[in-house]
Amino acid sequence: MAAAAALVALAGCGTTREGTGVDSAGGTATSSASTSASVSPPPPLRRIGVDLQKVEDVACATWAPSPSASGREDTAPPDSAGPVDRPPNYADNNAYRRELPLKGVAVCRGRVHVDRLTEGLKDVSADKTEVDTALARLGYGSREVAQLETVGETVQFVLGLDGVCVDATLPLSQVNHIEAHGPYLEGGCVEPAYGH
Repeated sequence: MAAAAALVALAGCGTTREGTGVDSAGGTATSSASTSASVSPPPPLRRIGVDLQKVEDVACATWAPSPSASGREDTAPPDSAGPVDRPPNYADNNAYRRELPLKGVAVCRGRVHVDRLTEGLKDVSADKTEVDTALARLGYGSREVAQLETVGETVQFVLGLDGVCVDATLPLSQVNHIEAHGPYLEGGCVEPAYGH
C-alpha cells in the first residue's frame, strides 16, 4: 500500500495544477494552462531577401501538394536489377550525404526557384563572375549563395533558402541542371566533404 501511495505521489511530480499557478513539486508555475493555450509560437525566421520571399509567397499562395510531390522528378525507371554490390555498412557510412526530403509548401518553394533560375540563367556562360552577376540580378545575394565555384569547364553553385536548397551546374544541358532538395542530414545545403 505504501508503494502505491509513493507511485501516485511521484506520478504528479512537476505538473501544474490548473488555475493555482503552483506545480505539484512545490514551485510556482510561470503561467496557467489557460494562458499557455492562447500563446502561439512566433513564425519561423526567414533569412532570404524580401524580394525572394514575395516571389515565393505569390507563387505558392494557392499551392496544394500532389500525392507524390517530392521536389525532384523521378524520371529513372525502377531498379529491377537486384541488390547493388556494396560494403555492408555503406548506407550507415554515407548517411551524412543524404538530403532531407522537401515536404509541404517547401516543394512549391523549391520549384519556384528552379523555374526562375532555369529561365534567368539559360543564356549565361560558364564564367564564375558572369554567374555571380546573374544571380545578384535575380535577387540571390551573399545571404542566399552558400557556394559558387568553377569546376573544370562548369560553374557550380548552391543556394540556401530557408530549408530549401538549390544546386546548379552551368552551362545547362542534359547532364547539367538545376534541382531543389532539402538540407543534408549533417545540416546546410552544401554536401559535406565527410561525415561523423
